[in-house]
Amino acid sequence: MQPSIQGIDHLHVYVNDKTLAVKWFQDTLGFRPLSKFQSWNTQSGPLMIGDQQNRALLALFESSHEQPSRVIAFGCSAENFIQWRAKLTALDSLDRLADHEISFSLYFTDPFGNQYEITCHDHQTLSGLLYPEN
Repeated sequence: MQPSIQGIDHLHVYVNDKTLAVKWFQDTLGFRPLSKFQSWNTQSGPLMIGDQQNRALLALFESSHEQPSRVIAFGCSAENFIQWRAKLTALDSLDRLADHEISFSLYFTDPFGNQYEITCHDHQTLSGLLYPEN
């Protein structure tokens, strides 16, 4: 059975200056920084911003060396995350699983070099499914 996704979770956007980018996204699209993800906003981590309904999320990464973004992140439930991990592993496509402390992500690449991420924000449920001995 094919695991399902709930839609696009976020897109990666590379910018030269996060502060300037936030101002542009606020003024232009009404996007605001998301306090839930503030701990990720480090020198190498993203500043997460979103629209007022949190239906469109962007991960702003600061870098002057990156090419335009090629990452699409899909969202899914905890149960489907387990199924996606099994499927990507069986296809030998899973690059890595990451525990972001408030969410989990699976990272993989298509044959053309495009990068994808499947994210689950139900960290507590997924922790129990991934690590039942804890």
